[in-house]
Amino acid sequence: ATLPDIDLLLQLSHIYGVSINQMLEDNDLVFELTGKPVGKDGITYFVPEEESDYAKAWADEIVAEKWIERNWKNNCSYNNLGHEIVTITNHGGTILEIGAGPGGGFMPYILKSDPDSSIIISDISPTVVREWKALLDKELDSPNLYYAALDFCNMPFKDCCIDIVSDAGGIGNAIGDKAKALKEAYRVL
Repeated sequence: ATLPDIDLLLQLSHIYGVSINQMLEDNDLVFELTGKPVGKDGITYFVPEEESDYAKAWADEIVAEKWIERNWKNNCSYNNLGHEIVTITNHGGTILEIGAGPGGGFMPYILKSDPDSSIIISDISPTVVREWKALLDKELDSPNLYYAALDFCNMPFKDCCIDIVSDAGGIGNAIGDKAKALKEAYRVL
C-alpha cells in the first residue's frame, strides 16, 4: 500500500539518474567499492572481528569508560573544518575517515556540519568501529554512514573511488609503514 506507483518510480529514476532497481535494492557503499558484503552487524570486516591481543586491554577500556560516547558529546560544537570538508565534496561525495579512533577524527565535525554526509568510518580496531556504529545508530540513524574495520596500509577499495580521505591522526598512528598508508590514501582518491 505504501509503494510508489511504477510511473512515479520511473520519473524518480530519471530525476536522480539511477535505475529503478538501484532505488529499490538495499545497496551498501562499502560493498560497491570493495565487493565484500557487509556483516550481520552492519560492519564490513577486512581484519579479524576479534580485537588483536596487543589492543585488547585498550579496547576493553574504550567500552568500559564509554570513550566514544564521551568524545561525541565533547565534539558536539560546530567546527569550520567539518564544513570545509563537506563543501569540497559538494554535499554528495564519499568521505573515508581513516583511523577514526575513539575521538572519531574529523567525522564528528563533518556530521555536525552535514548529518547527511556519506562517510565510511574506519579503524583497524573492530571495537572502535562497533562502538561508533552503536552510538551513531542511536544518535543519527543516517542511511549514509558505513562502517569498515580495516588496515589503511592495505585498503580494500578500488582505485579512485573516494572523494575525500579524512584523517586526524590515523596515518600518524598507523600500525606498519606510514608511507604505504599515504600511498594507499592517494590510490583510492
